Amino acid sequence: MQLKRDTDYALRIMLSMAEHFKETGKQTGILSSYIIAKTGIPIVTFNRIVKRMEEHKLLYKITGPGGITWLYSRKDFWDQSLLSIVKTIEDGTDIFGVFDRNYYTEEIYGRIVTEVQSVLDQVMSEMTIKVLLGK
Repeated sequence: MQLKRDTDYALRIMLSMAEHFKETGKQTGILSSYIIAKTGIPIVTFNRIVKRMEEHKLLYKITGPGGITWLYSRKDFWDQSLLSIVKTIEDGTDIFGVFDRNYYTEEIYGRIVTEVQSVLDQVMSEMTIKVLLGK
């Protein structure tokens, strides 16, 4: 499985927010410009990804006076997993999605592939922001 660049960016956003919360000891709003500068994400891409993350309730954005935008975490922020973040951006996490379901590999290896995918999903769901940052 190769993740989309947008998924990498979404992970950067979430981890940058988490690092900021951990460093300051406060879970308050963060300037979007701070996250953009820290992560190196192009602004147009950043806005597109944040919109998608807002739709999936991973975070939310408030635009204040002068067009200054702030990112805020949701109450379940620390419990978001790699799997939830990946699924927000990717169409799926099926690492064997490239296999043709009508080809012999599915018939011979399908059960094993399904088991591997299940283990991968389990590991990714256990790897939360809290675990990643050792909080």
